[in-house]
Amino acid sequence: MIMLRPDLSGYKPPKYAPGDLVSNVRYHYRGVVVAHDPKCKADENWYQSNNTQPDKDQTWYHVLVHESGSVTYPA
Repeated sequence: MIMLRPDLSGYKPPKYAPGDLVSNVRYHYRGVVVAHDPKCKADENWYQSNNTQPDKDQTWYHVLVHESGSVTYPA
């Protein structure tokens, strides 16, 4: 029988991988995924300052935004 480590229970593989092109219809940008975290790694102040607060216990992505040079951190 396979036993998962407690910190991996409920783990879902990320939907996007580094190099994937993505677009965000809510915030009207497109970009490329450069990395991902299995859950939100941002501090609480950053998280609360966002317009929305998606579930922290899901994959969060580092996305290089097209033609802006900025990186965003969506879930």
